[in-house]
Amino acid sequence: MSERRYVEAVVDDEGWIIEGGYTAWDCEEINRYRRVCGIEVRRYRGRGDVTCDCGQSYNAFGQRLRSDYRSNRSMYDEDVSDMDGYEDSFAGEDY
Repeated sequence: MSERRYVEAVVDDEGWIIEGGYTAWDCEEINRYRRVCGIEVRRYRGRGDVTCDCGQSYNAFGQRLRSDYRSNRSMYDEDVSDMDGYEDSFAGEDY
């Protein structure tokens, strides 16, 4: 995992954040040319998962997520366990 940086928030006279106030790190996705993407990924306070312009997703702590994590039904359906959703995503069963 690349080094995370916190960019301090700059506020105006009324307390509004005018720039900064985010955590940043460099994307580590390997592209089709076998090179690291390297684009700066920014996560602002209050946001959850973030996605780089290249398509790689990261959770709120900056950990890379699998590219197929959205196909797991347990993310959206409370009646499906994590393991059942994982198995279904690889079995190709659509419900």
